[in-house]
Amino acid sequence: MSDIKRLLFVTHNFPPVQGGISVFSQELCRNFMCHGTDVKVLTNRSDPTPRSSEFDVIYSREYTLLGKLRRVAIKKPLAKILLEWKPDVIFLASVHPYGIFVENAARKHGIPYVVGSHGSDINRLVDSNGKNKLGRWIGRKTLEGSQAIFSVSGYIAEQVKRVAPSAIPPTIVPNGVDVNLFSMGVSDLEKWSKRAGIELRDKFVICSVSSLYSHKGHANVIRAFAQLTKRVSNLVYLIAGSGPEENKLKSLVKMHHVSEQVAFLGHLEHSDVPDLLRVSDLFILNCRSKPGEGFGIVFLEANACGLPVIAGNTGGVPDAVKDGETGFLVDPEDPAAIASAIEKLYADEALRRKLGKRGRIWAEEHDWSKIVPRYLDVMRDCIR
Repeated sequence: MSDIKRLLFVTHNFPPVQGGISVFSQELCRNFMCHGTDVKVLTNRSDPTPRSSEFDVIYSREYTLLGKLRRVAIKKPLAKILLEWKPDVIFLASVHPYGIFVENAARKHGIPYVVGSHGSDINRLVDSNGKNKLGRWIGRKTLEGSQAIFSVSGYIAEQVKRVAPSAIPPTIVPNGVDVNLFSMGVSDLEKWSKRAGIELRDKFVICSVSSLYSHKGHANVIRAFAQLTKRVSNLVYLIAGSGPEENKLKSLVKMHHVSEQVAFLGHLEHSDVPDLLRVSDLFILNCRSKPGEGFGIVFLEANACGLPVIAGNTGGVPDAVKDGETGFLVDPEDPAAIASAIEKLYADEALRRKLGKRGRIWAEEHDWSKIVPRYLDVMRDCIR
């Protein structure tokens, strides 16, 4: 049992909003509650979708002025919760966008707060090149005022130090995975064949799951895939996710004449991802160096389903993927290297099984039930 009785979790992304920070926020809150901590979640309401009744969620008021004032709207509900509920500690999921309000309110009410750091939230401050002086000042002030900083990888810990060198040194706690939700099993091949518009039976299925931004590296995977199809006939590449690069990627697929072997599945609910992974033979996410992936929960999710993974060797990804043991790290800017890694796994079923088996063990070591106590241990020291 935790001796942290009340915890306020402040996050801008919470289900049904998708993304890594949303998954992180939900799983931490769920597991904090399993340890006996009473948790309230303060977040924004950016869509009308009904939320789960599993959590006690307070929504900040929605503004429509370019979406910018939504951040300011958190001030009143935050102050009300701190005054009336008096949590033992505040967990700020990420510095951006609510950091300055949490820092001010926590200082005013004498309540300690801790901060998570993941990837884009910190990278945007490091890579501002002097253009975002106010944002960097806010980030530094938020980090320096916290009683603990959690970073998901060694890479992100170093980025935090660049933003706030005087802040308390970050504690590295890797991301986790729900190994009950993400597990090995049989998938509905016919369902995914219909969704993809491609017959998947007797095919070698490669999949990616992420938002479609240039730094996720899909373009070079498509180029590598096109190279391979000249030598291998039964490859299929399923791309799940949506984002600003979608039309460019579809054009690239047409240009390389692989439209009959590549399918864009669009947005997937997080609960549907395990089923897609189970129908696949290999997972790939070719993260590029700018802005640099913080960790990559999805690699653990794929490993938990028994899949070997291929990942761009940048940022904090080496903390998530054990090269040669749970998958392969590749140069994300080299389509030939990506193609070589895919072909190596395609040609060697025994190797795929070995990496998949080790990947499952690696994922089990990162089950959220084993990760969350590391957060609680640090936060206990903050309230003593």
